[in-house]
Amino acid sequence: MRHMSNSDYDTTAPASLERGGEQYRVVERAPWSPAQMIVLAAGLVLAVIGGIALARTHVHFNDIPSTHAQAAGLRHTSLSAVIELSVGLILIGIGVVWVVCFAIAVHVG
Repeated sequence: MRHMSNSDYDTTAPASLERGGEQYRVVERAPWSPAQMIVLAAGLVLAVIGGIALARTHVHFNDIPSTHAQAAGLRHTSLSAVIELSVGLILIGIGVVWVVCFAIAVHVG
């Protein structure tokens, strides 16, 4: 994250662009925050635990209540393992997008 001195702050209104009679506002945001790293770590944990649970329960959706397995001290059915794995992969996707944006911002800036 780039630290700004008092002379770096722009006290004027945000820049506007006009193109073809339409106005666009230019808004600058921080490229990342530490919370995005937490999301990535949580996604990795959920994906690993969900993957292990799914490997142990197998995919038996015709008889979900009888397919129990234990992974990381938690009891899972095949459905809960699939849901946990899916949520983990979604969180990894969200976290990776922001980590890539951060890497680009560091490289460019």
